[in-house]
Amino acid sequence: CGSCWAFSTTGAMEGQLFKKTGKLVSLSEQQLIDCSRKYNNQGCNGGLMDNAFDYLQRSGGLEAESAYPYKGKDGYCRFSDDSAVTGTTVKSYVDIPQQDEDSLKHAIGTVGPVSVAVSANNQGFMYYGGGILSGYSCDADELDHGVLAVGYGSEDGQDYWLVKNS
Repeated sequence: CGSCWAFSTTGAMEGQLFKKTGKLVSLSEQQLIDCSRKYNNQGCNGGLMDNAFDYLQRSGGLEAESAYPYKGKDGYCRFSDDSAVTGTTVKSYVDIPQQDEDSLKHAIGTVGPVSVAVSANNQGFMYYGGGILSGYSCDADELDHGVLAVGYGSEDGQDYWLVKNS
């Protein structure tokens, strides 16, 4: 199921919910897969985090993973406003300009985890086994995978991003 965009979106929402409440709550990726089609997402055939955030601005929020579990396949929308986790509606969101690393660092440090799109169509990303991924070029015009940027750092003079993949 091509649902990386849903995992990236719920990850950002989980980070914001933790900042707000101090509680870690796993939110429903399946709800986004099933319910955000009218916002131009295609369920397991792909989607965009911006479209998912648009859905969350207009819906009643996100249900917990335990209430609306991940199935890894397209389904019908079963969302109920009454079941939404308090604090999971989106008032607004901001797109960080492509390749603006300083703004991304600032957002991670001040806002929390950030949904980002990456070019994952290279051997390094596909066969990643650990450590700092380097030596691979990527095409900024071929963004094809949603991940969650959760931190950054530098090791032996090499800058890196700490990313949660789905």
